[in-house]
Amino acid sequence: MNIIGIMSGSSLDGLDVALCRFMHINQQWQYHIVAADCLPYPTDWTERLRQLPQATAQQLWQTHADYGHLLGKMVNRFIEQHQLQNQVDLIGSHGHTIFHEPAQQMTCQIGDGAAIAYQTKLPVVCDFRSSDVAAQGQGAPMVPIADLHLFAQHRFCLNLGGIANISAKTNNNSRPVVGFDVCYANQILDRLAQQLGYDYDNNGELAAQGKLIPKLLLDLNGLDFGKQTYPKSLNNQQSGNQIMPIIEQYAHSTHDKLHTFGVYMAQQIGFAIDMVYQTEKLTPAADDSLLVTGGGAFNSFVVEQLRTHCAVQIIVPSPETVKFKEALLMAFAALLRWQGQVNFVRAVTGAKQATIGGAVYLAVSE
Repeated sequence: MNIIGIMSGSSLDGLDVALCRFMHINQQWQYHIVAADCLPYPTDWTERLRQLPQATAQQLWQTHADYGHLLGKMVNRFIEQHQLQNQVDLIGSHGHTIFHEPAQQMTCQIGDGAAIAYQTKLPVVCDFRSSDVAAQGQGAPMVPIADLHLFAQHRFCLNLGGIANISAKTNNNSRPVVGFDVCYANQILDRLAQQLGYDYDNNGELAAQGKLIPKLLLDLNGLDFGKQTYPKSLNNQQSGNQIMPIIEQYAHSTHDKLHTFGVYMAQQIGFAIDMVYQTEKLTPAADDSLLVTGGGAFNSFVVEQLRTHCAVQIIVPSPETVKFKEALLMAFAALLRWQGQVNFVRAVTGAKQATIGGAVYLAVSE
């Protein structure tokens, strides 16, 4: 099947869109990214999405509808630009997360699937997380289902998006993969870079100019979330409400804060790897590797810190896989939903039962 996956991350840097071809050969899934792009949002939409958690119920639901139509139009533009007419079987849309409160059995990703289906005249799978959250799961991370089937050669897989999340293969047949959110990542790095007049820290050059703030590193590593056992997940609101106030207490330069936060990220990821080894009773092997994807994989400073603080091989794949792994995941999760197969790893999310996540909207051709 040829499936378009679309992903809007918490960093609001644009919409990742990828047409992915999936094949099932010798009982193994294989994939090929046929075409991919990151489409920037119209300027007013970036701010509209950022402010939505404080909106009224009517504004939220209106934006849910409007955003669905916007997504459909952006997908149409992608199809036209890459000349993919009549080559797409299905769309898998994550939507944009506004609220994520699994403890309250509530999660909200906006982007009306019916509107996407209307605009594109293609079937759409969306609202992936709700079924897992209803079953008392975290609804996150979703990535381990793709890591298990598409990236089996790596013991650990790390996504450095707005939030850093990790998955790991175990030797336990009853739960072959575990995964969880580790810490905030690009959300904080981007906010700090913006204080210096940049959209983001290109290649980690700003962080590399800074120096470590030992007390700030101690404060960040002392946060309760890093010490909690998995399953666990983070929501977008906590980054501004909890993390930035800690950082802003310090009068040091923004370069120093970027440097320190990059070290903190790497240390937390190293701690997470150690936690998995201990919890799952795994014996470290010389060829154990950590596949690093997401926008943060282009941050050379953070990657070097990972090599310093993680006791595994650090693998950064092709730029295409780095940038579009989450869009690939959405396409793969849609494929499993379309086939009626479980697309959340219960052992990862902590759900009381396995779930097949995703609402399906069918397009009717005239």
